[in-house]
Amino acid sequence: DINPAAIEDAKGPGIFDSYMVQAMAAPDMADYIEDLTPRIRDTPELNWLDLLSHVRKMGAYGEKQLSVPFDFDFVSVLFRDDLRAKYEAETGRTADIKTWEDFADFNEYWYGKDLNDDGEP
Repeated sequence: DINPAAIEDAKGPGIFDSYMVQAMAAPDMADYIEDLTPRIRDTPELNWLDLLSHVRKMGAYGEKQLSVPFDFDFVSVLFRDDLRAKYEAETGRTADIKTWEDFADFNEYWYGKDLNDDGEP
């Protein structure tokens, strides 16, 4: 949620000239912040169309582009080598995870098991 003080600041001559918010919060301020669509259109060095369309849409609300991405917090999935080896030894299946089904099978196998030898699942 956006701090109500930020919205109040954006309504008038506040103390801030810009805001850093998560893209999902920008619509809450849609009535008070600049539509960046013309600036984006007039700034070819942004290479706006090089961004994936779903990334561009994250900062949009209706026909307005309210924000541009500051960074990308894409999540990476990592697997422990010891668990991969143990999975292969115990199941006879490969731990070479290439599909969502492989991902689900691997994680379902380990669900509820003690993975750090503390006696707790």
